Amino acid sequence: MANENLISHRRHLWAEGAVLGATGEILNNESMRLSYIHSDFFPIESGAAYTFRSLGPCKGFLVFFDADKVYLGVRAPNLAAQQQEGGYTFTSPNGAAWFRVTSSVRDSNDTLLRSTIYDLGYKHLYKLEKGSAATSFIPSKRDSQEPVYLESSERPKNNAEAARQLVSVAESYLGRGWVYGQEPSRQDTYTLEGPPAESLVTEAGIKQIDCMTLAVLAINGIDYFQSKYFNSSFPWRGARYYGWGKYPNHLYLEGLSRWFYKNGWEIDPGINYSKLQAGDLVFWGGNPLKPSYAQFSPYFRCIDHVGIYTGRWVPDPNRNNELHPQTIEVQMGSPVVVHRFVDEYSDDTVVTSHSTQWIQMFARIPLETPFTEYDSEQTTGNVIYSSYYRPSLFFEGNGLPFKIDIYGRNYAIWEIGNINPETGQKITAANRIRSEFVPIGTNYKNGNALSAAGFTNVAYYFYTADLTYLGYNHAEGEMYSIITFKKTDNSNITSADLATFNEITAIQKAGRDTRWGAKYPPGFHSYAYLDTVLPTGSYLDRRNGKYAYTSDGITWTELPAIDQAKLNGLRIGDGENNIYVPNGQKVKLMKQEW
Repeated sequence: MANENLISHRRHLWAEGAVLGATGEILNNESMRLSYIHSDFFPIESGAAYTFRSLGPCKGFLVFFDADKVYLGVRAPNLAAQQQEGGYTFTSPNGAAWFRVTSSVRDSNDTLLRSTIYDLGYKHLYKLEKGSAATSFIPSKRDSQEPVYLESSERPKNNAEAARQLVSVAESYLGRGWVYGQEPSRQDTYTLEGPPAESLVTEAGIKQIDCMTLAVLAINGIDYFQSKYFNSSFPWRGARYYGWGKYPNHLYLEGLSRWFYKNGWEIDPGINYSKLQAGDLVFWGGNPLKPSYAQFSPYFRCIDHVGIYTGRWVPDPNRNNELHPQTIEVQMGSPVVVHRFVDEYSDDTVVTSHSTQWIQMFARIPLETPFTEYDSEQTTGNVIYSSYYRPSLFFEGNGLPFKIDIYGRNYAIWEIGNINPETGQKITAANRIRSEFVPIGTNYKNGNALSAAGFTNVAYYFYTADLTYLGYNHAEGEMYSIITFKKTDNSNITSADLATFNEITAIQKAGRDTRWGAKYPPGFHSYAYLDTVLPTGSYLDRRNGKYAYTSDGITWTELPAIDQAKLNGLRIGDGENNIYVPNGQKVKLMKQEW
């Protein structure tokens, strides 16, 4: 492709740290991870001419490898002016088959600046094209990756049980004989593997932890007895409780706090902390008196400490046992994992950052409930008793189309129209009401009241699990039906008629009658039939707030917008709900409060 940019800026191909130009090894110590990012392997031709150009404040170089990914050499080191003005032209080494990019951000004086993976496609942006002259560089969606954040700044209350569970997870780390140490977060608490087991203990064999590590463990729902601290063979990422904990992939508390801010999760604590909820995070900024203040002053809001509000007000022995809002957090003293208070105050002679005058931000991460509502591997004909919620979805692909139906108390699945009895197709008909696909074993309710209101059931049309039409008589393999009604006088259905019909009936499991006050409560029948077929061995989850699938946990493919809408449209209503999943996929639904 003419003028094609050979450097993809898709986020999953980059990580923090640098690829060394001298050896091709990855250097990921703390200083390198504060300012450098590097790409995964991109293909390149041997002995061909290329032009490398940067846009914005980035400065990078390319490291080359042969077909076996053995280091060959480096190009474009320390040539920021050429990169940014006309492009740096070079010939790839003989035998080269792959290259990686190492990138940093510099100011006008070539001073190295703090940077994270979130600057990818924004400050770190390159073009590599074949040929000896750079063409115009207008970043396209393929070239760039905007910083990832949500548009909405709404911060609703979390499910109370989920919030309590986050606090409970954090408090499982109380005691245990800790020492303070930053090595776990230096080794990256947000990778799938997490810090290596050896970084979680000191040379003396004592477990070490810092404030960010405790917050990350709590957000991911990994209590002490499920953690690598308890058993070094355990996986780090056990995020079966909290969905959002999986998405940031940066290091350090400064990056974590910026992630909350960019997502619009900063909250107003309210007068006397009245708006705080259990699980909310409190971020403190550096005290200028602290010797380490200069280190943190360039960071986002100078943040250098985080605690978790427990949701409790407890007596403070240092303030006449008055009740104060409690935190769970990590301190540098002994004990290390402790309960403290949001509203502690230190005068200007004390160097701690834990003081109300240094609070920089309160934040609330959206949580899912800490339990699986439905797991197709463990349950059949699952029934959920719960308030109305939107489910978060996880399923494994098996090469077949994905289909899911959630049904229960319902009055909102009817529309004006009919079914062609020969083909089973939906057709226009002004004098009919038809349902959507209703799983076999459920039926409409309140038939006598429907008759009294002037409505008559006309027919049922039957379908297989893959929605193959079977006819209007019961047949082997039937899994769904569409139900049709008409007015007794066969007149056209008005919007008022449809509203009356909806108020009277509901779709429920056969044999159940859960009317209250002669009415069926609101509910939903929702379903998702995806156009995208997930390959066998892949699984679907949420990535950066969108549904995507992966086979290795590293490379993610977002679903098309139409499938995103179908999954986001899933709702579970109040009362009895049944879930039907054809085609044998393994599916988990997690409760997510609105």
